[in-house]
Amino acid sequence: MQARALAANGDRRRALSALDHARAQIARGLDEPSGTDFFGAPPLDGITGSVYLLLCDPAQAEEFIGRALNHRSRADHNGRAMLTLDLAACRVIEHQDDEAGQLIHTALDIAAGSLVALSSTAHLTSADTWQAGPAHRRPAT
Repeated sequence: MQARALAANGDRRRALSALDHARAQIARGLDEPSGTDFFGAPPLDGITGSVYLLLCDPAQAEEFIGRALNHRSRADHNGRAMLTLDLAACRVIEHQDDEAGQLIHTALDIAAGSLVALSSTAHLTSADTWQAGPAHRRPAT
């Protein structure tokens, strides 16, 4: 979460450093049972993708989001829908609006009524335009 907050503020260097630290902690936890057993590399890939998304780096975001989707259980409809929405946001940044729209519809189909996914989709689609900020893009307010 620290990496996401730093990325949202446009602090790329510190955001990526926080991700490196998280990966090191998870790798250390794989060798011996610890409090990180419930959280491994695949969920961190999803978070890493969202950090790159906040840093307006859709190519890197897509790589990690795709990896997270590949390891996400088909039964995890909400998680898969949320990752698919992140892919849609990548397409918005890349000005690929038609593909973004298709991904949003796919996310809705995956979610099959999940309130969390529906809420996120409403937020994504309510942004009239996306504008460039000093270090990242964000929905216009």
